[in-house]
Amino acid sequence: NASKQILHMDVTIFRPSDHSRVYLYFILDNFSRAILGWKASLQYSSEIAFENLKEVCNKYDLSNSSVQLVVDDGPENNGCVNDFLSIPGIQLKKLIAQVDIRQSNSMIESANKRMKYDYLFSKELLDFHATITYLSSAIESFNNKPLNVLSAYTPLEVLHGAVPDKNRFKDQTRIAVQERKLSNKQQVCCGL
Repeated sequence: NASKQILHMDVTIFRPSDHSRVYLYFILDNFSRAILGWKASLQYSSEIAFENLKEVCNKYDLSNSSVQLVVDDGPENNGCVNDFLSIPGIQLKKLIAQVDIRQSNSMIESANKRMKYDYLFSKELLDFHATITYLSSAIESFNNKPLNVLSAYTPLEVLHGAVPDKNRFKDQTRIAVQERKLSNKQQVCCGL
Protein backbone atom coordinates (compact mmCIF):
# COMPACT_ATOMS: atom_id res chain seq x y z
CA ASN A 1 0.00 0.00 0.00
CA ALA A 2 1.04 3.57 -0.61
CA SER A 3 -0.35 7.08 -0.39
CA LYS A 4 -2.36 8.72 -3.14
CA GLN A 5 -3.57 5.48 -4.75
CA ILE A 6 -7.06 5.40 -3.23
CA LEU A 7 -8.91 8.58 -2.32
CA HIS A 8 -12.24 8.99 -0.55
CA MET A 9 -14.51 11.95 -1.27
CA ASP A 10 -17.59 12.96 0.69
CA VAL A 11 -19.78 15.84 1.86
CA THR A 12 -21.04 16.23 5.40
CA ILE A 13 -23.19 18.89 7.04
CA PHE A 14 -22.23 21.01 10.04
CA ARG A 15 -24.60 23.44 11.73
CA PRO A 16 -22.97 26.41 13.48
CA SER A 17 -24.79 28.41 16.17
CA ASP A 18 -26.88 30.35 13.65
CA HIS A 19 -28.36 26.99 12.51
CA SER A 20 -27.28 27.46 8.90
CA ARG A 21 -26.22 24.39 6.92
CA VAL A 22 -22.52 24.37 6.14
CA TYR A 23 -21.60 21.69 3.62
CA LEU A 24 -18.09 20.36 4.21
CA TYR A 25 -16.44 18.71 1.23
CA PHE A 26 -13.46 16.51 2.12
CA ILE A 27 -11.03 14.37 0.15
CA LEU A 28 -9.10 11.84 2.23
CA ASP A 29 -6.12 9.67 1.34
CA ASN A 30 -6.87 6.02 2.15
CA PHE A 31 -3.38 4.95 3.22
CA SER A 32 -2.27 7.96 5.28
CA ARG A 33 -5.77 9.08 6.37
CA ALA A 34 -4.73 12.67 5.61
CA ILE A 35 -7.27 15.21 4.44
CA LEU A 36 -5.81 16.28 1.10
CA GLY A 37 -8.42 18.87 0.23
CA TRP A 38 -11.50 20.55 1.61
CA LYS A 39 -14.12 23.13 0.80
CA ALA A 40 -16.94 24.63 2.84
CA SER A 41 -20.05 26.10 1.30
CA LEU A 42 -23.63 27.04 2.00
CA GLN A 43 -24.46 25.15 -1.20
CA TYR A 44 -24.62 21.45 -1.98
CA SER A 45 -23.31 20.92 -5.50
CA SER A 46 -21.19 18.76 -7.75
CA GLU A 47 -19.39 21.91 -8.89
CA ILE A 48 -17.87 22.41 -5.43
CA ALA A 49 -16.94 18.72 -5.18
CA PHE A 50 -15.33 19.05 -8.63
CA GLU A 51 -13.35 22.16 -7.62
CA ASN A 52 -12.07 20.35 -4.54
CA LEU A 53 -11.09 17.30 -6.60
CA LYS A 54 -9.41 19.40 -9.29
CA GLU A 55 -7.36 21.27 -6.66
CA VAL A 56 -6.26 18.00 -5.03
CA CYS A 57 -5.31 16.55 -8.43
CA ASN A 58 -3.25 19.65 -9.24
CA LYS A 59 -1.62 19.92 -5.81
CA TYR A 60 -0.57 16.25 -5.74
CA ASP A 61 -0.12 15.80 -9.52
CA LEU A 62 -2.73 13.03 -9.70
CA SER A 63 -4.48 13.73 -13.01
CA ASN A 64 -2.26 11.33 -14.95
CA SER A 65 -1.97 8.78 -12.15
CA SER A 66 -4.00 5.63 -11.81
CA VAL A 67 -5.97 6.59 -8.70
CA GLN A 68 -9.21 5.11 -7.40
CA LEU A 69 -11.73 7.65 -6.13
CA VAL A 70 -14.27 6.12 -3.73
CA VAL A 71 -17.51 8.08 -3.39
CA ASP A 72 -21.09 7.43 -2.37
CA ASP A 73 -24.00 7.56 -4.79
CA GLY A 74 -24.95 11.17 -4.00
CA PRO A 75 -25.62 13.79 -6.67
CA GLU A 76 -22.59 15.82 -5.55
CA ASN A 77 -20.40 13.06 -7.04
CA ASN A 78 -21.97 13.25 -10.50
CA GLY A 79 -22.39 16.23 -12.85
CA CYS A 80 -19.20 18.31 -12.86
CA VAL A 81 -17.24 15.49 -11.20
CA ASN A 82 -18.15 13.07 -14.01
CA ASP A 83 -17.33 15.73 -16.61
CA PHE A 84 -13.86 16.17 -15.09
CA LEU A 85 -13.22 12.43 -14.85
CA SER A 86 -14.17 11.97 -18.53
CA ILE A 87 -11.52 14.41 -19.80
CA PRO A 88 -8.98 12.51 -21.96
CA GLY A 89 -5.82 11.87 -19.98
CA ILE A 90 -7.52 11.94 -16.56
CA GLN A 91 -6.91 8.47 -15.16
CA LEU A 92 -8.84 8.71 -11.90
CA LYS A 93 -11.37 5.91 -11.65
CA LYS A 94 -14.56 6.68 -9.71
CA LEU A 95 -15.88 3.77 -7.65
CA ILE A 96 -19.28 4.08 -6.01
CA ALA A 97 -19.26 2.50 -2.56
CA GLN A 98 -21.60 -0.49 -2.25
CA VAL A 99 -22.36 -0.32 -5.99
CA ASP A 100 -19.03 -0.70 -7.83
CA ILE A 101 -17.27 -2.13 -4.77
CA ARG A 102 -18.62 -4.07 -1.81
CA GLN A 103 -17.15 -1.75 0.80
CA SER A 104 -18.85 1.32 2.18
CA ASN A 105 -17.13 4.69 2.23
CA SER A 106 -16.60 4.31 5.98
CA MET A 107 -13.01 5.58 5.86
CA ILE A 108 -14.15 9.12 5.10
CA GLU A 109 -17.30 8.78 7.22
CA SER A 110 -14.98 8.12 10.15
CA ALA A 111 -12.90 11.19 9.27
CA ASN A 112 -16.09 13.28 9.06
CA LYS A 113 -17.07 12.08 12.53
CA ARG A 114 -13.60 12.79 13.96
CA MET A 115 -13.61 16.28 12.44
CA LYS A 116 -17.01 17.04 13.96
CA TYR A 117 -16.53 15.52 17.42
CA ASP A 118 -12.84 16.30 17.96
CA TYR A 119 -12.94 19.80 16.49
CA LEU A 120 -16.16 21.44 15.29
CA PHE A 121 -18.51 20.45 18.10
CA SER A 122 -15.94 21.53 20.71
CA LYS A 123 -16.01 25.17 19.53
CA GLU A 124 -18.71 27.82 19.61
CA LEU A 125 -18.77 28.60 15.90
CA LEU A 126 -21.31 31.34 15.24
CA ASP A 127 -21.75 31.12 11.49
CA PHE A 128 -20.36 30.05 8.13
CA HIS A 129 -17.44 32.51 8.26
CA ALA A 130 -16.38 31.41 11.74
CA THR A 131 -16.56 27.79 10.58
CA ILE A 132 -14.30 28.42 7.57
CA THR A 133 -11.81 30.36 9.68
CA TYR A 134 -11.62 27.58 12.24
CA LEU A 135 -11.45 24.73 9.69
CA SER A 136 -7.99 25.73 8.43
CA SER A 137 -6.39 25.16 11.83
CA ALA A 138 -8.64 22.16 12.59
CA ILE A 139 -7.55 20.34 9.44
CA GLU A 140 -3.91 21.12 10.14
CA SER A 141 -4.35 19.65 13.63
CA PHE A 142 -6.27 16.64 12.22
CA ASN A 143 -3.44 15.88 9.78
CA ASN A 144 -0.76 16.27 12.47
CA LYS A 145 -2.37 14.15 15.19
CA PRO A 146 -0.66 10.76 15.72
CA LEU A 147 -2.97 7.82 15.10
CA ASN A 148 -2.75 4.36 16.63
CA VAL A 149 -3.70 2.76 13.30
CA LEU A 150 -0.65 4.52 11.76
CA SER A 151 1.70 3.21 14.48
CA ALA A 152 1.65 6.63 16.17
CA TYR A 153 2.70 8.43 13.00
CA THR A 154 0.62 11.40 11.89
CA PRO A 155 -1.34 11.32 8.63
CA LEU A 156 1.08 13.85 7.11
CA GLU A 157 4.13 11.80 8.14
CA VAL A 158 2.66 8.75 6.39
CA LEU A 159 1.60 10.84 3.38
CA HIS A 160 5.23 11.95 3.07
CA GLY A 161 6.73 8.47 3.30
CA ALA A 162 6.69 7.11 6.87
CA VAL A 163 5.59 3.48 6.85
CA PRO A 164 3.31 2.31 9.67
CA ASP A 165 4.66 -0.76 11.44
CA LYS A 166 2.57 -2.51 14.10
CA ASN A 167 5.82 -3.65 15.76
CA ARG A 168 7.23 -0.10 15.98
CA PHE A 169 6.95 0.00 19.78
CA LYS A 170 7.13 -3.75 20.44
CA ASP A 171 10.33 -3.60 22.52
CA GLN A 172 9.21 -0.54 24.49
CA THR A 173 5.84 -2.19 25.19
CA ARG A 174 7.47 -5.42 26.37
CA ILE A 175 9.80 -3.49 28.72
CA ALA A 176 6.92 -1.36 30.04
CA VAL A 177 4.87 -4.50 30.80
CA GLN A 178 7.81 -6.07 32.66
CA GLU A 179 8.43 -2.88 34.65
CA ARG A 180 4.74 -2.62 35.54
CA LYS A 181 4.63 -6.22 36.78
CA LEU A 182 7.73 -5.62 38.90
CA SER A 183 6.26 -2.40 40.28
CA ASN A 184 2.99 -4.17 41.13
CA LYS A 185 4.86 -6.93 43.02
CA GLN A 186 6.69 -4.33 45.10
CA GLN A 187 3.53 -2.43 46.11
CA VAL A 188 2.31 -2.92 49.68
CA CYS A 189 -1.45 -3.33 49.58
CA CYS A 190 -3.89 -2.13 52.22
CA GLY A 191 -1.19 -1.27 54.72
CA LEU A 192 -0.13 -4.92 55.15
